[in-house]
Amino acid sequence: MTIETKLDILESKIDKLHLEQKTILNIEEVAKYTSLSKDYIYRLTSTKKIPHSKPTGRKLYFEKIEVDNFLMRGAKTKYNN
Repeated sequence: MTIETKLDILESKIDKLHLEQKTILNIEEVAKYTSLSKDYIYRLTSTKKIPHSKPTGRKLYFEKIEVDNFLMRGAKTKYNN
């Protein structure tokens, strides 16, 4: 493994750690966090299916907890027998 490859892996891990610590995300971060495309996220916001904020009228912001809740809406619960 080359040093460049190792540095790329390390940079990716640092980015992921930074993203996990944030509570407010922009659309690029939501796309990275959820693995959804920015276009799909825009569609979700325009149909009011995902909670978001637009404080300046331009940029979209998302509370990470709300993104997590959105992702878990369709989750199946486990039942104990």
